[in-house]
Amino acid sequence: MPVPVIMPKLEMTQEAATVVEWLKREGEHVEKGEPLLTVETDKVTVEVEAPATGVLADVRAAPGEVVPVTQVIAQVLTEGEETGPAAPATRAGATPVAQRLAAAAGLEVAALPGSGARGRVTKADVLAAGGRAATRPPRRRRADRPVVRLGVCDRPRQSVACPS
Repeated sequence: MPVPVIMPKLEMTQEAATVVEWLKREGEHVEKGEPLLTVETDKVTVEVEAPATGVLADVRAAPGEVVPVTQVIAQVLTEGEETGPAAPATRAGATPVAQRLAAAAGLEVAALPGSGARGRVTKADVLAAGGRAATRPPRRRRADRPVVRLGVCDRPRQSVACPS
């Protein structure tokens, strides 16, 4: 099974990093822990190591390209493996609200284009595809309960029910 090479998160508030250069070319043999590429953030430049021993394949980020953190930028294949179709793990799925709306509207979430982070399907995507927002009826006050207003009466520092 291919081992993904993921853009690392090097800082607490980091959202993306720039690929400076690839130290290995696609198709070259790499050893686990060997430097694969150099990435740069606004504060640091770091070499990213190979996560496994094998052949570097499916390089998805070119030098100079800004890539979001945790995105797959390449794969390392073991001997005899081939690259398959694009990994579905890069898509984050759908938000819980989007899943509920899609189910109520009879839409399949997997068929919807996602506009959220990492292609995640959002409420707006489902609504744009024809899903309807479930509207709740306005909350009604029960008529059998009297309305009690709290206020300060004769007793200081105590809230009690005051006569109308």
